Amino acid sequence: MLDILEQLSAWVLPRICVCCGFNSYCLHMDLCLHCKKNLPWLKERCYRCGLSLDLQHEAIICVKCRDQPPEFNCLYAMFGYAPPLTKLINQLKFSKKLNIGSLLGFLLSEVIVQHWYRQKSLPEVIIPVPLHAKRLRQRGYNQALEICAPVSKALQIPIDTQLCKRIKYTGQQTRLNKTQRIHNLDKAFLVNSSVSYKHIAIVDDVVTTASTVRELSIALRLAGVEIIDVWCVCRA
Repeated sequence: MLDILEQLSAWVLPRICVCCGFNSYCLHMDLCLHCKKNLPWLKERCYRCGLSLDLQHEAIICVKCRDQPPEFNCLYAMFGYAPPLTKLINQLKFSKKLNIGSLLGFLLSEVIVQHWYRQKSLPEVIIPVPLHAKRLRQRGYNQALEICAPVSKALQIPIDTQLCKRIKYTGQQTRLNKTQRIHNLDKAFLVNSSVSYKHIAIVDDVVTTASTVRELSIALRLAGVEIIDVWCVCRA
């Protein structure tokens, strides 16, 4: 009965593809199968940092991560930061297109189950990268939390928005170079000292220099978290 109602709803109020603008012909996402296939899906990436591998010399982990492992255990990314994802992410963050957050979360949950964690235990909890209170007031929502919601529902993993806070206002990271980003985020996060989780997944929309997830991971390590995975929509 529920399937019939969903199909009827899709016929009366069809979902529109956020890429091409036509009927998506999908019950659960605002994306048609043609546009989904042509998104900039990532392949052959370093297991630890998510960057490109030198396929002639590197198998699973890049040379940099072998020499200087990051504070997190692994970083999974769905897409390269390229069109149409650049536009979609901007619409989510700055134009209040929250349906895009739901779509990206739905795609993320598919990839997690079908590819990333087929032979691996899922984390105990999901942590959206927190926004500073000032930025949250300006934007009105946390785009990382919008992405987390459908992932939590599909995977039955709770979201914890109280575990860590962003206590340092860092302004727009996109305007800074790599060195400036690293120093700008120094001691930017505060983690609840009573944390009981051992395996956590951090969720963010775009990882560029990884300075944000690196600093958050340091704070989580100091609080006793043993395994930290990073799930992001795009790796730049």
